[in-house]
Amino acid sequence: MRYLVISLLLGFAINTSADNVMRFTTSSSVDAFPEVIEMFSTMYARVGYRIEITRLPERRSLYEASNRGGVDGELARVKEAEPLLSELIRIPVPVVDIAASAFVKDVTIKVNGWKSLTPYKLGSLRGILGVERKLVGLYSIEAGSPSQLLELLERGRIQIAVMPKPMGEFALKRLPYNIKVIEPPIDTFSVYHYVNKRHKALVPQLTAILSELTGVSAEL
Repeated sequence: MRYLVISLLLGFAINTSADNVMRFTTSSSVDAFPEVIEMFSTMYARVGYRIEITRLPERRSLYEASNRGGVDGELARVKEAEPLLSELIRIPVPVVDIAASAFVKDVTIKVNGWKSLTPYKLGSLRGILGVERKLVGLYSIEAGSPSQLLELLERGRIQIAVMPKPMGEFALKRLPYNIKVIEPPIDTFSVYHYVNKRHKALVPQLTAILSELTGVSAEL
């Protein structure tokens, strides 16, 4: 299977040799977060790099980030993923807070926190660890992509699709389904940037720049 690799060429005067490229894996649904891609492009430009992003299924992305020598890190993940990222270092600044939301066809369904999902047939995205752990013990079908998950909902296989709100909304723009997102979100998760241990020397600079770009102080 061929995976799409995009080179995000930065509008800065930097050396574009292979030594000045940082390669990251991330979710195949990353296009739902264009502002995050732009922020990382800016951050790495300031330390003299351009970035390449390889889009992969959620779990494959985690595996490749931690086990392939040619990969420099994982673009953005929740802390719950850290046991699978043993060769990576977390930059201690939240990149963004992402809402985990309920998508439904039946607008009479009421959702108020994780416990309120118990009576329903649920679906979630494989590899979204923050959601997976909250659904342990509940009836839940996993799908490989937001569009596949929404198709399960459209066909009546599930009653609620639980996934990051931006991913679901991005997928719905290209689908002819009458599906709604329930407000407020079920929960919110912070995601973090991870770099390979061989880039440990960059961590202080990346931490300072990311804190500046997000307006969020580094965690102690």
